[in-house]
Amino acid sequence: MLTIKVFHLLLAISWFAGLFYLPRILVNLGQVLGNSDQNPSGNQLTDQSEAVSRQLVKMAKSLLKFMNLLMVGTIILGVELTYLYYQQNPELLRYGWFHIKIFMLICLVGYQHYCQYLLKNLENKTLIKSQTWLRVFNEIPVFLLLIILSMVIIQPKSAEQYVTIFGAVLFLIIFGALVLIILRTDKRHS
Repeated sequence: MLTIKVFHLLLAISWFAGLFYLPRILVNLGQVLGNSDQNPSGNQLTDQSEAVSRQLVKMAKSLLKFMNLLMVGTIILGVELTYLYYQQNPELLRYGWFHIKIFMLICLVGYQHYCQYLLKNLENKTLIKSQTWLRVFNEIPVFLLLIILSMVIIQPKSAEQYVTIFGAVLFLIIFGALVLIILRTDKRHS
């Protein structure tokens, strides 16, 4: 069981590396497309911007293929671990922390698929979200990871423990939003 757990964690960590990096590529693609609006010739990209855009799309597509394999491997080994732990403790499926972890996993899969949707739009030179939105979107996996780790490591049993965990996550979200606002305001004044 420990070997399966090691490989599950290895795949999950690798998948998260992709989940952290892919949205950053989308932010960079958004910047390239956003800068084309300032181009005197209209929405046409310069040759250099076009080359950068093509390279970023190529990188994102390669990363996405690899991430899909990591995601599937993580889920398969996670199901196997759940089955093995369920054999030892049939109460596992009744724990609230386990349900939250599974819900966060579903959110991660949805997040990755939405990244793929955004990539297709950006590949077609369609900027459907603002650069600021993409930057905020880029941070979502951090909070999902924080919740998943909190659930698995702490395995809260009382309402007070859940409130503490989600309060800490909410605090980090608010703190991060304030930092973004301050940085954006500072950037406008310089």
